[in-house]
Amino acid sequence: MINVLVFWAFTIKQDNKEGGEVLQKHIYRCCGYARVSRKNDESINNQENIIREYLKNFDDIFLCEIIKDNGISGRNMEREGFSEIIKKIDKGECDCIAVKDMSRLGRNYIGVGELTEKYFPEKRVRVISVYDDYDSIYDEQDIIYAVKNIMNELYSRDISERVRMSDMIKGRRSTGYGIKRNGDGIYMEEDVREVVEKIYELHEKGYSGRKIAQYLNDMNIMSPSERRRMIKGSRHKIGKWRGEAISRILRKKEYRELMRI
Repeated sequence: MINVLVFWAFTIKQDNKEGGEVLQKHIYRCCGYARVSRKNDESINNQENIIREYLKNFDDIFLCEIIKDNGISGRNMEREGFSEIIKKIDKGECDCIAVKDMSRLGRNYIGVGELTEKYFPEKRVRVISVYDDYDSIYDEQDIIYAVKNIMNELYSRDISERVRMSDMIKGRRSTGYGIKRNGDGIYMEEDVREVVEKIYELHEKGYSGRKIAQYLNDMNIMSPSERRRMIKGSRHKIGKWRGEAISRILRKKEYRELMRI
């Protein structure tokens, strides 16, 4: 049944109203991947929920299944679950992989580097990392930052960061685009406030996240990824506004609260 659904999803066609021709829209066949080093059903199920919720923002991705490696070190690149995904990619059954963060792929820097710099690009596999805010079809140059994150957490990630990111997924108080914390609480940076207000204004008028993103790009409004690069002084390729970024802003309670200040 899954194979039938995947085939159907991969071959969705749309009418071109102008020329009457039929265009084929590419739907990515995605395998989610979750891994924990020590067997922990709650933790690995949380990764699965994070991936499922995040991919709901995409209309060009069909989530085939989520494959897990429970209780296997990321330094081992011969994991059963991950090897299954590689086989699916080689057979042409999967062209997208989604993970909670890049460290789930592995903690072997050389092994993961081979995947992200050679194997996935050669196989034209789209890579999505939720916590790294990384999508290879939009943020090709950002992969170096995502892989560096693996080095920063070879043994453990800072506990406060884990709590902050977990709270973000659960819709609790957390930081985000243009939101900063200080001793008195949180505040919104001035250069972001006008953009956020426009996003909510367009949303109230019935604009979809994708349409709002298109509007901001047409108006040459700096995207969150472009803004991060400017702050870091990076010269990498400029990113664009995307529908999922708009959805994240609309979901966060902080923006509504701060706009009433």
